[in-house]
Amino acid sequence: LMIVADGLQRLELERGAGNAAFKRGEWASAAAAYSRALHVDANHGRFNALLYCNRATANGRREGMLEQALQDCNMAVGLDSTYAKAYLRRAELR
Repeated sequence: LMIVADGLQRLELERGAGNAAFKRGEWASAAAAYSRALHVDANHGRFNALLYCNRATANGRREGMLEQALQDCNMAVGLDSTYAKAYLRRAELR
């Protein structure tokens, strides 16, 4: 149980770091934090879909990262086909 709690704490910590960096307009730092969070628990599908979508949003604002942002949207949709925000983000990026 402690391992699960540690994993969730790390997920929230990294997501929080990504969100804070995003609010400061630090797109690369935000994307890096979301990437670290994605490495915490590969089996956390719905949460990882959110992380991919967040990373797509950050990367969509970085020069030369459009293809990566679109791939992240596709990953989010693949993990959670009901995640409307990922479809919207993908449409906005195109």
